[in-house]
Amino acid sequence: MADAPHANALVARLLPSSDRSALQVRAPPHYDVVQGPVARVPSRFRAAPLRSQRPTFTTHASRRGAMVEPGPQTTTSGQEVAVTCVLFAGVRDAVGTDRIELTLPAGSTVRQLRERLLRAYPRAAALLRVSRLAVDADFVDDDAELRDGVEVAVIPPVSGGAGETRVALTEAPIDPAEWLAAVYTPAAGAVVTFLGTVREFTGERRTRELEYEAYREMTERKLREIGDAARVRFGLTGVVIVHRLGLLKIGEISVFIAVSSPHRAQAFDGCRFIIEAIKKDVPIWKKEIWADGSYEWVHPGMESSGGTT
Repeated sequence: MADAPHANALVARLLPSSDRSALQVRAPPHYDVVQGPVARVPSRFRAAPLRSQRPTFTTHASRRGAMVEPGPQTTTSGQEVAVTCVLFAGVRDAVGTDRIELTLPAGSTVRQLRERLLRAYPRAAALLRVSRLAVDADFVDDDAELRDGVEVAVIPPVSGGAGETRVALTEAPIDPAEWLAAVYTPAAGAVVTFLGTVREFTGERRTRELEYEAYREMTERKLREIGDAARVRFGLTGVVIVHRLGLLKIGEISVFIAVSSPHRAQAFDGCRFIIEAIKKDVPIWKKEIWADGSYEWVHPGMESSGGTT
């Protein structure tokens, strides 16, 4: 139907003026007539606004029952890195899967990944602590930074791998039972351990706590060198060296050493060699914090460097 203005113009041309009023075309009261470039549409004819589309989330595909984290099928942001952990042998059985997919904050290291796995899978802790980690099929140190999308293989001690030296620096309490598995081998007839603990008195002075500080990069390398030297010199079949850092209370373990060998004499001699070499050559410093709040750094052969807390 033509709009009202055009219809009335047609009537004016065809009929005399006396007959026009009866045929004036008027718009129905419930319609808005287009009068210009902008039209008003009655509410009952207006389309409903489009609803905002919600993002779709999908669980990552997994292989052989991998443990995965659900999330959108997008790459990680610059603040996270995606890591796939591949597990073997006893570690796989203790965890219950051969593959774990997870995300870590950008800049995370292999050490931080290991610590996360230890918290998440305590049943596998003994093996996780002594396993070597390989990033994209290459063994790396615990200080290596993880890149987005890497595959990390958790390699427990392998058959024929006896004699390897395991070292660790930690700010968490040391549990000897978690580390002993690393030195048990079929070739071992003796296992000797040494535990250094925080004593309450040094001479007549009462200690409140100790603090250990280390040049971490050099310390880990020197500990491994000492362990390797002991293996060769005393014929040891396994060596573990773990040292605490940070604040320690009275009675806590500061250093744990475990060695194994075919005979007890070799194990005793090797263990003593390791602790003496650590005291001499490894850059770890001890601060005695006394009961009265004063403290001093222990530098053998020199005057103490102290103060108050």
